[in-house]
Amino acid sequence: MLNIKVICVGKSKEKYWDAAYAEYLKRLRGYCNPEVIEVKEAKLPANASAADERNVIETEGREIMSKIAAGDYVVALDIQGKELLKTQEKFYLADTAFRYSVLGYNSDTVASSLENVVYLELCRRGYTVNVGKLGTGEIDFIATRQNEKIYVQVTQEINSDKTEKREYERLLEIRDNYPKYVLTANDFAGGNYEGIKTMHIADFLLNNDL
Repeated sequence: MLNIKVICVGKSKEKYWDAAYAEYLKRLRGYCNPEVIEVKEAKLPANASAADERNVIETEGREIMSKIAAGDYVVALDIQGKELLKTQEKFYLADTAFRYSVLGYNSDTVASSLENVVYLELCRRGYTVNVGKLGTGEIDFIATRQNEKIYVQVTQEINSDKTEKREYERLLEIRDNYPKYVLTANDFAGGNYEGIKTMHIADFLLNNDL
């Protein structure tokens, strides 16, 4: 059976990601022997310069290289990520750790990572993924697979009437009967709003029936 090592930088800080990782590893063990190796994250100083960012990447790169044995076949992930739609200028990374490594943490980091992970999961499930435009608004993902279609909005949390209106109204404007979802990291996410299902992102990632 094939041995696969995934070498990543840093540790997950959210329990729901740990649960998702554990589930994926369990699934993979039916096809290969996976091993996840976490290397220490280099500290990026405040107000980092381009030289500081290069130093961090080089330091973490040396840590990664130290975990690669002679004879290992290496697949390196592009730090620039994977382009989703040229017309919408959206980009997604094969490993969200690269974003943090290059850009550090800011107010958009978690929200962007959540959207990124949902995109990757939709692709893993065999969907063709596009973005939708409604006037000046946007549908995060329109995912199609043969005769199936789902609409997905991803938001870190719904903590105001303005956010709720923005996420749900866009989906309500779509006049068809395909399933529509709003995914959030709110602790008690769930329920149904005028036919739109609300789910915690971790529940969506672990649900094989979708």
